[in-house]
Amino acid sequence: GQSFAVGLDGFTPTYQQGMTGADFAADLVVLENDEIIKKQTVRVNQPLNYRGVSFVLETYGFAPYFELKDEAGQEIFGAFVNLSVLNPGSRDYFTVPGTNLTVVTGFYPDMVMADGRPSTRSLLPLNPVFSLNVTDEARELFVGQLPLGGNVTFEGKSLAFSDLRYWTGYRVVRDQGKDIIFAAFWLGLLGLTIRY
Repeated sequence: GQSFAVGLDGFTPTYQQGMTGADFAADLVVLENDEIIKKQTVRVNQPLNYRGVSFVLETYGFAPYFELKDEAGQEIFGAFVNLSVLNPGSRDYFTVPGTNLTVVTGFYPDMVMADGRPSTRSLLPLNPVFSLNVTDEARELFVGQLPLGGNVTFEGKSLAFSDLRYWTGYRVVRDQGKDIIFAAFWLGLLGLTIRY
């Protein structure tokens, strides 16, 4: 059969009291030969069905754009990184390709200080701040916070957090559940998002 692609065109989470998920709506598009064939809003129990394949929304998260530059201002790394840091207090990490750097992150979508410690008022990205622990193998280079639009420096390098998008994860099923094509895959908002 002819191949097709599915892309994420938008994602809107809705919360009760800012912390409990009430509804998650992903706007998906189906493309064939670079033409949009179908647009549909997908929810947890309302999958996208196309050519006998169902795309069932299962999970989502944040994909910050991190950019690392060297002493001369040349980009070493720049990408949206899918992170699993939705629950307050949860942590995730990524390694910077071509380096020995590991970045451990925590995320406060709507950061506020409470009793001298960072916390979040809601899961909506109203004041997004990442807590970072950057290491070069076992050597700690930076520990601190990085707000959207900010950057931090260590050993002449600069790490910036310049944009924030959502990623969504799907279970892909063919022919009413007879075959699972993939256990899951991620779609990054407004384009391909890569998890290193």
